[in-house]
Amino acid sequence: MIDPRKEFSKILEVMSADLDLDCLSLAPPRTKPYGHLAVREQVPEFRLFMDGLDAETKKRIEKIGYTVS
Repeated sequence: MIDPRKEFSKILEVMSADLDLDCLSLAPPRTKPYGHLAVREQVPEFRLFMDGLDAETKKRIEKIGYTVS
């Protein structure tokens, strides 16, 4: 997964800005934990989409912390 702080620091290096990244805060996600599972149960199209993913894609999704099956 891409680290937003690291990517932002690359931009700052290019712009030659001298900022302390320790006090940089990122807003937490606005989604609920395991919300994708609730959507999967309620929306048949999303369920079909999730079931139709190939094994490699499912493996990658599970690697970042989501439950696919």
